[in-house]
Amino acid sequence: MIEITVIIFILISLALLVLIYKQINRTKNRGKTEVRTKQDIIDGYEKLILDVIENNKDDKKLMIEKKTQILKVVSKDLHNNIYFDDDEAKYIISKLAEL
Repeated sequence: MIEITVIIFILISLALLVLIYKQINRTKNRGKTEVRTKQDIIDGYEKLILDVIENNKDDKKLMIEKKTQILKVVSKDLHNNIYFDDDEAKYIISKLAEL
């Protein structure tokens, strides 16, 4: 009788450990988000500006207008981003404006 109780206790313990392990792995996978570095963010903005330049290379006035609009949005985003201080944001905007 004691052997059956010990076996049942071990099986229940193993089942609980498996459930806890699965729950931990599930929360780890759910908690992972795409980590973006500063350079990834800058590269994305640069690609956006280059796309605008490429798509509007025939109409210089329209290209400048769209580029200015995008630079305003990017500037606002960078200044609101906690990873960039004001000096970095200004430097990045100036580099993007030179493209």
